[in-house]
Amino acid sequence: MKKQIFIFFLIPLTLFGQTGNIRLFNSKNSPLLAHKITSTTTDNNIVWIGTLEGLYKFDGVNWEFLTMENTDLPSNKILCLGKLNDKIYIGTSKGLVVVSENNWSVYNNENSNLPANKIRRIKQDNNGVIWIATSKGLVKKTDRFEIVLSKVLSGVNDDDFISLAIDKNNKKWLGTNTGIYSYKEGIWRLYNTNNSLLPDNHIWSIGVDDNVWVGTRKGVANYIDSENVWLIYNKKNSPLKTNLIKSLVFDGYDRLWVGTSKGILTFDGEEWKRHKIWRGTKEVYSIFIDENDNKWIGSKQALYLYNQEGVDFMQQIK
Repeated sequence: MKKQIFIFFLIPLTLFGQTGNIRLFNSKNSPLLAHKITSTTTDNNIVWIGTLEGLYKFDGVNWEFLTMENTDLPSNKILCLGKLNDKIYIGTSKGLVVVSENNWSVYNNENSNLPANKIRRIKQDNNGVIWIATSKGLVKKTDRFEIVLSKVLSGVNDDDFISLAIDKNNKKWLGTNTGIYSYKEGIWRLYNTNNSLLPDNHIWSIGVDDNVWVGTRKGVANYIDSENVWLIYNKKNSPLKTNLIKSLVFDGYDRLWVGTSKGILTFDGEEWKRHKIWRGTKEVYSIFIDENDNKWIGSKQALYLYNQEGVDFMQQIK
């Protein structure tokens, strides 16, 4: 790993005049530049922040900006992040990076069985197995990379997987620009606008509780798999101000957090609530909820840390 690291220091958060349940990080109060924030995750006392221009690490005081120039990152385009099995997984446009303590391992389609270098999503199932959605198929990672769903292997029409979620039954749900696939134990099925009530084939985000929630360009679709029933929420029948859904994630209270091109809402199955975290309208690119129920919300200009019950920032990252 290259040794050159840029370290920045942040002035105390109390000087920013922020409210007790919101913390804002942007170019005015931190080294975080106006980059589109694609993903966030936490690892003990470190926050990892992925953008299309590089990777940030923040320990509550010090910032590090990591790029191809000062680390082994194969690309500055960070598409996804996750802490799995005590390791940090970094999906980029040119390969997968696994960070274990200070060791960085880079995998691509030249030195491994990965079918493609574009790593879109990384998730862990209920048995601890890691699954990787790439631009050319779904990969299962154990002691090696095993392609389990692709055009060549399985005959699916589209293996450019954009989004990935795993339900309580370990069924994988994969979003593409031509519909959503379900996959389990070698059996797959495609749902699209031709064979279901899915409102749009562009599947950018997926959330799961007892059912499957699908974010599209035409609203949120709730699929009840056991009953083969679709429920659709959009501007006409909900408080959504736009049908363009960018991020879906559940918190520990079974509330669905919905990031859109015009702000953020929650839905508890009965009631919608709009959260006024910032002034005006902002496009939400990513939502990550940590183990303390803090929401890390990524936009183009800033990263917001939000908790309705109040944010104790230094406590939450320890």
